Amino acid sequence: MGIVVDPVLEAVAGKFKEAERDQVLSAATAALALRADRDAAQEADLDIATAETLAGLGLDAEVIVAALLRSVVTRYRPDPATEKPPASGAEWLAANFGTDVARLQQNARKARQIETLSAIDDDSGTPEARLERLRKMLLAMAEDIRVVFILLAERACLMRYLAAAPVEEQRKTAQDTMDLFAPLANRLGVWQLKWEMEDLAFRYLEPERYQRVARLLDQKRVAREAFIVSVMQRLQQALAAAGINSEVSGRPKHIYSIWKKMQQKALD
Repeated sequence: MGIVVDPVLEAVAGKFKEAERDQVLSAATAALALRADRDAAQEADLDIATAETLAGLGLDAEVIVAALLRSVVTRYRPDPATEKPPASGAEWLAANFGTDVARLQQNARKARQIETLSAIDDDSGTPEARLERLRKMLLAMAEDIRVVFILLAERACLMRYLAAAPVEEQRKTAQDTMDLFAPLANRLGVWQLKWEMEDLAFRYLEPERYQRVARLLDQKRVAREAFIVSVMQRLQQALAAAGINSEVSGRPKHIYSIWKKMQQKALD
């Protein structure tokens, strides 16, 4: 096993017990090696960011490994110097990281194939009905619900890198994200990814409105954050006075949520 020099990935691996930690480090080493290949660097960056996002959500080591090795597996080529090299990336993955990780990757690949149906022009119903069927198909296809978490993390990371893409691709990806992935994240209660995907999609679908709301929010950021802290403290004190042991948290509303509420209430 090589040495991982990426501090974030080393920190991710450090969260697990010894055997799982070694697997994460091995997968991270392979992903970082692929990053050194100019043709594969962008794919490897996305895989690494996805793995780090999944780690932040508290997902297990198998999910982290499957995410790190997505492009490593698809770009696998047998080593002729090996007496009996694995014939495919899937075989290599199963042999080196176990059948559970290999099955996770296989299910994720199948789910991605279903995802491409969103680009097919289907006249068999309204756009909303087609998207609803697609959401159900994705969930049904994932015999392991962790697959959906992988897809959501991948999409959130893809949205972060979208600024360099052509405008047409930005808009299409943003619309797919708003129609499919943000509602999926909402259903699974993955709020942080839902909020991030909605804000980033809004940024590409309505760039002028996004920038206007963002500027207005930035002007009042200190006051908004101070208000939230004040309310949290008051609630904490009131609950403690009532003999209730609790933890209070708060957050400012995200940009798309604010815009949506403005639209619902017909406000400028």
